[in-house]
Order: sequence, then C-alpha cells, then structure tokens
Amino acid sequence: MVTAAELGAAVATHRTNNGRRGTIAVILLPVGAVVTGAAVLLWIVTAEVAARSIPSGADPELVPAAVLGLGIGMLLLGVLFAVAYHTHRDESFTVYENGLANVRPGRTFAARWADIDRVTVRPGKDNALSRWAGGDYYCLVTLADGRKVAINGLTENARQLIQLIQAHAPASGGPTGPGATPRP
Repeated sequence: MVTAAELGAAVATHRTNNGRRGTIAVILLPVGAVVTGAAVLLWIVTAEVAARSIPSGADPELVPAAVLGLGIGMLLLGVLFAVAYHTHRDESFTVYENGLANVRPGRTFAARWADIDRVTVRPGKDNALSRWAGGDYYCLVTLADGRKVAINGLTENARQLIQLIQAHAPASGGPTGPGATPRP
C-alpha cells in the first residue's frame, strides 16, 4: 500500500463540498416524509371512493401508488445522502507528481499512476439541479488490486481533476465515455 509521502510533491488539492450532501439530505428527508404521508392518505381516500363507485377500466390506486413511490424514493435518497454526509466529512483529493490520494475520516486512498487499472467517466445530466446535487459528473477510479474511489460533481473542479488523472494514468489513454478503458 502506497502512502501519500511516497507520491512526491503535491500538485493540486480538490475538496469535496460535503455540506451540500447534508443540505440535500435535510431537504429530501422531511419532504419525502410529507409526500409519503400524503400518498397514504390519498390511497385511503381513493380506496374509499372506489369502493362506493361503479367499477371502471382504470385503476384508481395508480396515482396514489406513484406518489407513494416518489415519497419513498425521496426518503431512501435522503438516507443515502445523510450517510454520505457522515462518512465523507472533510473529503479531499490531492494530485501528486507520482499519483493520487483521497482522504476522508477513517480512510486514505493513495495510488501511483501506474497502479490505476481503469478510469470510468460517466457524465450526468447538465442542468442546474444536477450540478447543484453533484450528479452532473461521475468518475470511478479502479486500481489493479480492486480498490476504488469515486469522484462526483460535488468535488471542486471535478472535470479538471479527472482530466489530470486521465492524463497521468497509463490505463486511461485519454477521456473515456460511458464505458471504461482497461489496462492493456
């Protein structure tokens, strides 16, 4: 395992905006709870009205089910962002002359450029909400030993960071699209 001290001089540091993860969780959790509660009430009212109505070809519970799915989805996504908020505090990526390091509490990922097996870049949607939530850009760096580190749009200057990694990693061979460029 490589230490950051073995990677040479630091070239650039990119911090992750972890506070935004917390903000997203704080928004999604209560909104998801309200939407879920409203969907349950809507489902009860719809079932009561449908029981008293003449049956038709349409499913009266379709809308309440869709709203319930939306609420539960918001709750689950809120939990994921809350967990990421707590596990990625003070996360940063540092590019060194001879490699890359990712530091967050309880975990340090450091690798030489030659150890990178695959760089997978998946651009997300380019709209204001995706950029704000960090979903506009995603990259997974995989080492030959199987360790992985993910970089998303919440990391400052994520595109430039990924370009630096792709320029130095022997396996990347330049920018990648939806797939990956494995080591030859």
